[in-house]
Amino acid sequence: MKTKIYTLNAPDGEIRYVGKTIQPLKTRLQAHLNAAKRGKNHRCNWIRSLLKKNDSPIIHLLSEVEGDGCKEEIEKIAYFKSTGTRLTNQTDGGEGTLGCHPSPETRKKQSEVHKGNKAYNYGKHPTEATRKKQSEATKGDKNPMYGKHRPEAVRKKLSDANKGSKHWNYGKHTPEAIKKKLSEAMKGNKNSNYGKHPTAATRKKQSDSHKSDKHWNYGKHTPKAVKKKISEALTGKHTPETTRKKQSEARKKYWKNKKEKRNEKMV
Repeated sequence: MKTKIYTLNAPDGEIRYVGKTIQPLKTRLQAHLNAAKRGKNHRCNWIRSLLKKNDSPIIHLLSEVEGDGCKEEIEKIAYFKSTGTRLTNQTDGGEGTLGCHPSPETRKKQSEVHKGNKAYNYGKHPTEATRKKQSEATKGDKNPMYGKHRPEAVRKKLSDANKGSKHWNYGKHTPEAIKKKLSEAMKGNKNSNYGKHPTAATRKKQSDSHKSDKHWNYGKHTPKAVKKKISEALTGKHTPETTRKKQSEARKKYWKNKKEKRNEKMV
């Protein structure tokens, strides 16, 4: 399969969008024009602004590559952004939404739409046949991500973007009121898993799937460099006395309850 890497340019030649397609360029341009009529992203807004002036974007072929073109598209987007080009791309390229950061207003709106009975699938449950079909469709090489790996440059970028103060959750703490609400929601019969117990067949299946070479971590060993790093990170750190006491009490309670249940069965 061959993929075309292309740009959408303004009438004055300025590059405003980088994309990839397996379609003819003329067909792809028409798809952009159709999407602009109802779309609400940066690219669609830009195209609409041109159409209002009786202008249209110009599609230009950069290259034609083998495969899905994800790597090449990511590289081109990164290159043009590094040169200060005003791209309307909302992501870093490739499949998915990598690099897309919606505004707080958009995230709030998305959250409200999915709450309670506003959610499109509220109260709906897939049938057993549907669940089985979904499971079979994503097993092994049927999975759309089977054999695909993110480029090293993308993995490094993701890693760097989540380090220290760059992490989106850095310095944030859950308020006491929310922690209490979460705790109450998980107690007793409020817990979604309350009263549910896996069948003997399920437990056996889970057990067998983790035995010997079926275990996901079978044959894997932590590199010496990683072990050294973990050791250095833990050296000199001690669990606070209050935490140790809390852990001790929790274990005592656990074994006490287990002993009582065992005695009840023996009676």
